[in-house]
Amino acid sequence: MNDPTLAMGGPIPLLDNISTHLEMLPVKTTIDRPEETLHRAKIAAAQRKTTLKDLVIVGLTHAMESSPEALEIKRRERAEMLSAALSAGRNSSPVGRLRRAELYERPA
Repeated sequence: MNDPTLAMGGPIPLLDNISTHLEMLPVKTTIDRPEETLHRAKIAAAQRKTTLKDLVIVGLTHAMESSPEALEIKRRERAEMLSAALSAGRNSSPVGRLRRAELYERPA
């Protein structure tokens, strides 16, 4: 009986909750970068009325979502949405003959 949660009658909800929230805590990281890059990033953050930290987070998130796998998943999702939209809009009966003026008629 090495598992302390079993000795107490099961999982400890408080510890489960804490471990879930620990994953969301910020982590400090040092990144070596060219001085010009930092200068341009600070200007971009100021122009967007945001912080350098938020700009870096947005950039990293975008870079991760731009992986070949992520792009392929997004492409498939768009293709499925297009296919569903086309299927929903199918019209099996003809609408009849239209004159050119009716096709391009604009509401007054």
